[in-house]
Amino acid sequence: MREKLYVLAGLLMLVIVPLKAQTIEGGRGGFTSTIDKEFTIAPGGNLVMEIEGGDIRIVSGEKATVQVHETLTMKVFTRAEAEEIVKKLEASYSQSGSTLTIRNEGTGHSLREHAYEITLPQKFNLDLRTAGGDLEISKVDGRLQLATSGGDIVLSTLAGTIDARTSGGDLSLTNISGRLNAATSGGDVVAESIYAEGNLRTSGGDISAQNTTQRLDIATSGGDIVLKDIAGSFSAATSGGDVSLTQFSGSQGSLKTSGGDLVVNKSSGQLDLATSGGDIDCQEIDKELNAATSGGDIEVRNLRAAATLRSMGGDISVAMTLQDFRIPHSLTAETTGGEIRVTLPAKLPATLEAEIRLRRRAGQDERNDIYSDFPLTKLPPDESSDRILRSKGEINGGGDRIYLKTTGGDITITKGQ
Repeated sequence: MREKLYVLAGLLMLVIVPLKAQTIEGGRGGFTSTIDKEFTIAPGGNLVMEIEGGDIRIVSGEKATVQVHETLTMKVFTRAEAEEIVKKLEASYSQSGSTLTIRNEGTGHSLREHAYEITLPQKFNLDLRTAGGDLEISKVDGRLQLATSGGDIVLSTLAGTIDARTSGGDLSLTNISGRLNAATSGGDVVAESIYAEGNLRTSGGDISAQNTTQRLDIATSGGDIVLKDIAGSFSAATSGGDVSLTQFSGSQGSLKTSGGDLVVNKSSGQLDLATSGGDIDCQEIDKELNAATSGGDIEVRNLRAAATLRSMGGDISVAMTLQDFRIPHSLTAETTGGEIRVTLPAKLPATLEAEIRLRRRAGQDERNDIYSDFPLTKLPPDESSDRILRSKGEINGGGDRIYLKTTGGDITITKGQ
């Protein structure tokens, strides 16, 4: 009985086998190999990694060395099987001057996980490629080339020239300076505190960016785009999603979507908005606005700048609340199938023109009209057509042009505060 207990205990206890800078630990549930290596390389060096199937985590340290902790987790039942897998799959290391190269070849069906934890000087150049693992990089300054075929990429507190690409994972970017190009073929992109200029792209996911200060070009083929606290210029485009922008203070921005809505809340920079089939909703606009939709409505509240608004089939509603009339405040609002409703400050100096092209249904013109709280003069019919209603007037002595035009809808002009 005692001998059976000894045998059972022997099966359950952990086995530890040192292999130079390497250990293998485990039991019947599986084995883990750990390999620790250290290389003397001063700041400004290079790390090249070509890994098939492993995760890579890199953080900077204070020493002028590169420290590597490699882990292989295996689903095998004997130490001999584990040792055989380690011989086949452990990485090869080679140093040439200030460049360290790490490679491994393939994965095995018994390998659960292959991972690398690396500490190196803050100023370092990276060229990392993994076939299916995640990349996590923090506190590094240099030229960074990062690629994974199917994993996520997480980057934080980086500076330099950064190129990050994943074929199917998500991108998480925080506190990035310098030049940035980040792309994923099928995942989401989340970017915060981006002080770098560059590009954010995904083929099928959403993109969110917050607290940016430099020029960014943002694009997704099928997802939504959410922007907040944008201080740099930008362009944002999606083929099928919505785009929202909150608190824009840069010089120029562009929002485009082929099939979604556009929403803007607080802008002090020039904006160009375009959607092929959605609505446009804006408020607190303090700089020039150009907005166009092929099939939706446009609503602008608290407009305090010039604007050009066009819709192919929707209504247009504008409330101008400008108080400093020295600021350019021309307004053009045109739609081919909807109504136009405009509220203007009572003391706004402007030259106002309104025009309605009447539609004809069942042999009769539709009944539309121009309604205004400001005094306007109705103009005689155009020589080429008597189906056009036109009114014009100078309000408060005249000033910037307010031009309103619709086909088949009413125009209503009300006096605000």
